[in-house]
Amino acid sequence: MVRAQLGLAHSFSRYRVQEDINRNDKHIIQSIALLEQLDKDVNLFCMRLKEWYSWHFPELARIVTDNYIYTKVISAIKGRENANEENLEIIEAAVGNAEIAQSIVDAAKISMGQDISEFDLVSKTF
Repeated sequence: MVRAQLGLAHSFSRYRVQEDINRNDKHIIQSIALLEQLDKDVNLFCMRLKEWYSWHFPELARIVTDNYIYTKVISAIKGRENANEENLEIIEAAVGNAEIAQSIVDAAKISMGQDISEFDLVSKTF
């Protein structure tokens, strides 16, 4: 059934592309629109991630502003209790800067955020 649906979708798409042969730049316009939509989606997801994780470790969002690095740090430390001297090398590898990694460790020690349960760490994909 899935193969039949995929084949039908491909046939329909080929038919639609052949039908609109006069407009050669349509693919470029659609690609640009797709890239813009993906950029919006990634920014929205990162905004929500920062909002949710800030309940646990609010200081991290002020230290790390780049979305990609922020997600790498969260993936590396999981909970803020893992942001300690023992994991400094892991944090430094995620951040790429020793000073920022040390400031993350220092901020984790005095963080005002709520505790996160083991269930949240396992059930969420950080």
